[in-house]
Amino acid sequence: DALNETIKDDDGPMILLEGMSGKGSEIGRNFDEIAQIIQGVSHIKSGDLYRYLSSSFCGL
Repeated sequence: DALNETIKDDDGPMILLEGMSGKGSEIGRNFDEIAQIIQGVSHIKSGDLYRYLSSSFCGL
């Protein structure tokens, strides 16, 4: 919900998600978790990019 609120406007900020591999206690510690975060965002600026990232991270 916080990401959706932050990027609800087209001229709002761009969000960059960084993997935290090896940490074990952080959100985004693997590609499946990053894919879940991306899937929860309702305002994706590029549908093609979303589909590409989803297929790359979780084999959709």
